[in-house]
Amino acid sequence: MAEVVSAQGSIELRGATAAVWNVSTLNTLLCPGDSIRVGRRSRAALLLLDTGAVVRIDQLTTLQILESPQEGRSLIDLLRGIVHFFTRLPRSLEVR
Repeated sequence: MAEVVSAQGSIELRGATAAVWNVSTLNTLLCPGDSIRVGRRSRAALLLLDTGAVVRIDQLTTLQILESPQEGRSLIDLLRGIVHFFTRLPRSLEVR
């Protein structure tokens, strides 16, 4: 669903069924239900593979990648923090 394409500072991932957070590295793939959180003075960027949209994640942000009910759309659940989106296709990304 998504790939970590930039990671600076403290970036952690948690699998959909996992209870603990693990350190993230570049090129890590995220599946539906996986979460990412970015620590203080840190930032990251995700490439949403379904749409090609880039999501830049600011410090102290937590979000979850969800499976979209529509093909060609990406769905994320912003739990806390700030994100910035880049996409060439209007309405290809839904944020909760």
